[in-house]
This record gives sequence, structure tokens and C-alpha cells, in this order.
Amino acid sequence: MDDVTLAKHASLLNKSSRIKVNEIVYPIINSKTTTFCKKYCQENKKKYTCTLPEMPYPPLANDSPLCEWGNASYAWMLDDLTNSVRLEKFRGDNGASLKAYFQVISNSIPFRERWKDWRFKNRVYAPSCVKSIHQKAPAIFYGLHNQKSTHEIAQNLKLNHQFVDDLSDQIMIALTKTNKLHLLLPKREVSLTGFGLKNSESPEFNEHQGHIPYNDCDQAEEDQKNRIKWAWKKLNCVEQFVLEEMLIENEDAFVVLESLNAMNISIKKNVAPEDTNRQQLFYFRRKALRKLAVIAGLYTND
Repeated sequence: MDDVTLAKHASLLNKSSRIKVNEIVYPIINSKTTTFCKKYCQENKKKYTCTLPEMPYPPLANDSPLCEWGNASYAWMLDDLTNSVRLEKFRGDNGASLKAYFQVISNSIPFRERWKDWRFKNRVYAPSCVKSIHQKAPAIFYGLHNQKSTHEIAQNLKLNHQFVDDLSDQIMIALTKTNKLHLLLPKREVSLTGFGLKNSESPEFNEHQGHIPYNDCDQAEEDQKNRIKWAWKKLNCVEQFVLEEMLIENEDAFVVLESLNAMNISIKKNVAPEDTNRQQLFYFRRKALRKLAVIAGLYTND
């Protein structure tokens, strides 16, 4: 049975076909759960024993609770990659295998972002400038984002208040220098309907009717963000992938090269993906970054 027929039968919930599809996708999901869980584990590794087959961290004491995020991530990825709608879209164009189809999806930015949305339930993550300050800085950052006082953060994290106060100052400075201070702004809501209306059965009617969330920010900063967002869409998918991985996610060049190779993507003419080196990758990154800046009007070619 060819891969296109296999995918078609699996999309119709044929049991034997489903089993074969699961066997194809298992190594890919196993690799991704290990990568994602290790990268985004945060404090879990200090409190729970990892349950992944390829455990990225040594087990804790025998009586320590088990972390289920790995198993939950496996289930999420299996559904995302092999749901019926996804399988129906597989056409095997240009001789592509079902395995290659899964690899391309799992190595894509949208796949990772969907997983992060599911995993963290929100879009606020501690940026790298905060993580580099101290291992406790991300936890303090989330407390500040949630509008907690340094006294309350220190109490919740069981840390010295002066220590939390000092790290909070460093976090504020780092966010200011990188133009990311807006990450500490709470989401506010403005009601567009229901002004002046009262409801005796629901006293909070005015506060929740027709609300939309927004964040205050400087107009010049907002204009710059809009230009960059517009320019970002003008980059091709490979340029977006490299900039996202290396600048936003701070991924190591070796990992990015591995991902490009897995997707069979070349970034230099007449150089095969497996032959691409770090120097060529960094040169590609510089060109993509300059292209983004030029399109956004933040840099000229003069």
C-alpha cells in the first residue's frame, strides 16, 4: 500500500492503517517531545520525574511525583499530526513520503506555536534577556506580569525579599533596553457596549458586556511594530524560520541546521542541506535580518 492510500485509509479510521501511521510518526513525536519538554521544562525538572522514553533529565527520588507533560504532549502531537483532516490533505506531491510530510509539519514554526499555546494557555513567555539574568528570573517575571508585589512574589517563591527586589530591578532594566517593557503590562479591557445599562441579576454586566482586551503602548513603538509585522510577511518562509529560531528562540545554529536538513531545505545555491555549515547559516541570517530592516524602513541600502 502506498503512502497516499495509507493516509486515506487512516483518515477513515481504518484500524490497521492507523497503526501503521502511528508507527511512522512515533519517532518524530518522540524527538519533538524530548526537544520541546527539555527547552520549556522550566522548574518542572526540579519537582517532578520526567516520564519521556528518552529522559532529558535524571530521575528524582523514587517518591517524587511524575511529570505528565511529556505524555500529554505526545497525545497532542499525535492528534495534530495524524488527525483525519491532516491525513486527507496528504497528496504525496513530487514523490514525498508520509514521513517527510510529518517531518515538515513538525519542524515548522506554526506547529511549535500551536504546541506552546496549548502548553502554556497564554502568549506571554519570559524573553531570553530575562532568562539570562538568573534561573529564578523567569518566575519573578511572571509574578510581575501578573501584577504581584515583590513581597508577594518572594513569599510565593520562598525567596529573600531583597533578592527578589534586586532581580526585579534587573528585569525592568533588561526589558527596557530590549524594548520589551510592554510584556509587564496587564491586559486591560474596554467596554464598547452596555454603557449605562444595569442588570439587577448581574451586577457585573457593565464590566463584561462587549469587552475587548488591549495593551497600552507608545504610538511610535506601535507604528514600528506594525512596520515590522508587515515586513515580516514579505520574507519567505525559510527566512522567517531562520530568524525565528536564531533570534527569537535563541536556538543553537547546529539545531537550526539539523532542522533545515530534516526539511531538505538549502539556504545557499548549489549547496546541499546536509553540506550547509554554520558560517553559511550566520551569513543567511544577516542577509534576512537586513532585508527585514530595509522593508520595514528601519535601514537603507545606501
